[in-house]
Amino acid sequence: DNIGWIYMSDDNGYNSAKQCVNQRYNIQPTPVAVVRVATDSEVQAAVRCAATFGSQACAKNGAHGYDNEAGCDGGVQIDTQDLQSLSVDADAKTTKFGTGLTLGQLYYRLNPYGLLVPGGTVSGVGASGLILGCGRGLVTF
Repeated sequence: DNIGWIYMSDDNGYNSAKQCVNQRYNIQPTPVAVVRVATDSEVQAAVRCAATFGSQACAKNGAHGYDNEAGCDGGVQIDTQDLQSLSVDADAKTTKFGTGLTLGQLYYRLNPYGLLVPGGTVSGVGASGLILGCGRGLVTF
């Protein structure tokens, strides 16, 4: 499988690719590599590669985390922003979505179905990370 792109620590573009976008904290993640993926098979290939070398693999979506959850210090940071799929079962009122969607994108795409997910108020945060417990908002637990 091919990977969208890979930045190693000495490559041009590495610093911007690895960066956390939360400006409240000066988070400086130090992953060994940043891998941007566009398909599930690319995610699998990146995780297998990290495991082969004994490195941790971390998903980066919105990168707003306060505790550098997506930073993956010493590991492989997997940038999932291109995973933008969405499927909705309107009858069952359920959805499956790609981990690259931000909360704003998800809310916008669910609106025609009258659906909502537990989330916050900042549209640029990664929806998957927020829903899985890395964020706080008006309708989160």
